[in-house]
Amino acid sequence: TALPAHAYIFGYSQDAGAPLQLNGGANALQPMPNPITGDVSTGWYSSTGYHDPTNDTYLVASATDPLFGGAAYNNFFVFDLSGLTADIVSGSILVRSTDVSRTDLFRLGSYSGDVGALEAGTGGTAAFHDLGAGTFYGSRVFHQGEQAWVWIDLNSDFATDINNAITNEQPYFVLGGTVGQLPPGIPEPAAWALMIVGFLGTGAALRARRRAALA
Repeated sequence: TALPAHAYIFGYSQDAGAPLQLNGGANALQPMPNPITGDVSTGWYSSTGYHDPTNDTYLVASATDPLFGGAAYNNFFVFDLSGLTADIVSGSILVRSTDVSRTDLFRLGSYSGDVGALEAGTGGTAAFHDLGAGTFYGSRVFHQGEQAWVWIDLNSDFATDINNAITNEQPYFVLGGTVGQLPPGIPEPAAWALMIVGFLGTGAALRARRRAALA
């Protein structure tokens, strides 16, 4: 089946924001202000290393999209850790899909590079690769044409890393995003649903066999 001409998620998401909810709503953080523009500190890096710090759209795109001249895009969300204590047990981020040109998997992970360079647009190709290659935190499949605000739950590795950042008095915490495959051994959300249905079906069959044996 031929793929649609364009392959991106979060088109036109400028000024959308992306609040990070911690501990089931006990804390909610907005991306911190960008020190250059004063807008929320969200954005993208292309695989050429380019980022426009005045553009807070958190676009992600695969290199197969001719709209971007063969470049891929990864995104980022920067949060201020001021005033937080290292007692985070759960987290989720609210993103606005806005424009999805093709059904694809969006995955979030850690970022280990320089935050100042990331925001200033001077992170280069190193920032692009770092945003797409960190520790896996969570994912969601976005569907072509979907326009909605969506919560993405973050895993225990996220909780561990943000607690370590708070303990080590790091001022900021960054989530990096990309499109593509999940790490090996981690099923996609749809696969989890199918597995649960399968487990339920197997359990029902076993119970039916036991009842038949006792009858």
